[in-house]
Amino acid sequence: MCYVIFFRQNHIQDLFLKLDRDSSGTLERGEIIKVFKQMCAEPSEAQKLFDNADVDKSGTLDKTEFEYIWYTLFGDKNFDG
Repeated sequence: MCYVIFFRQNHIQDLFLKLDRDSSGTLERGEIIKVFKQMCAEPSEAQKLFDNADVDKSGTLDKTEFEYIWYTLFGDKNFDG
C-alpha cells in the first residue's frame, strides 16, 4: 500500500520526531528509505533524495535536511533551509 502525504511544516517536524526513535536529532538512511518505500518511491530515487539532502555528508539527516526532502518532493517556494 502506498501513501501520499501532504504536510504543513509543523507536521513535518512532528514526523521527524516520530521517526527519530532514538532521539538523536538525526535520521539514518534506512529510516528514510523505509518511509519512501511506503510512498512507493523507487529505491534509486530515495537514495538520490537522501544523498542530495545530506549536505554535510554525515550519513544521517538532521531536521533541516529532512525538511529539504519534503519540500523537494511536495514543493514550497518559501523554504529557506
